[in-house]
Amino acid sequence: MRQMRFWLLSILVLLFMAENASAKVPVCDQAPSFAQARNYETFDFSRLPNQVLVAREAEVWVAHKEKGLKLFLKHNFKNMKSDVRCSKAPYQGSINLSTWVPTLIDLSTEKKWGDSLWQIQALTTTKKVGVWSQKARLAPIEEVRRIAQRGIWRPGEGDSYELIWDQTIDGAVYSIRVVYDVLR
Repeated sequence: MRQMRFWLLSILVLLFMAENASAKVPVCDQAPSFAQARNYETFDFSRLPNQVLVAREAEVWVAHKEKGLKLFLKHNFKNMKSDVRCSKAPYQGSINLSTWVPTLIDLSTEKKWGDSLWQIQALTTTKKVGVWSQKARLAPIEEVRRIAQRGIWRPGEGDSYELIWDQTIDGAVYSIRVVYDVLR
């Protein structure tokens, strides 16, 4: 049963890539600034306001030294559009990438919204890159707080905050930046 689900998912992903993948993407020369030096003002999770933070956009940089992969993705949660900023995928095969992003962080005393995660995924081949995202229904909700507490927070413009963190999954190093607005 598990193999059949995997097979079905693989076919759906390939169909998605045939219609929605980007073939003309610039080659990545270097990592974006948030994934490089982090010499800016930061603060701890405990200093965030007791309000609800809603993700506006997420940027994901992925580098896999062994496979020579570099990939920079951006997802806008307001218009639900994902795009590939740049890619370098010399690996002769396909690589499936996936990470969770906290989209709602409810720090209010009422907790009426709760926390929420989305999953951002990419499938790369030597010729195409496909990106999509969806609400993560099976992810452990504690993951929201774990990511939020271990990440680097910094003030954004106006009533916004940025969360930046790194993680390594199957040899690929992910650097992730999410911009949050305060829900009023």
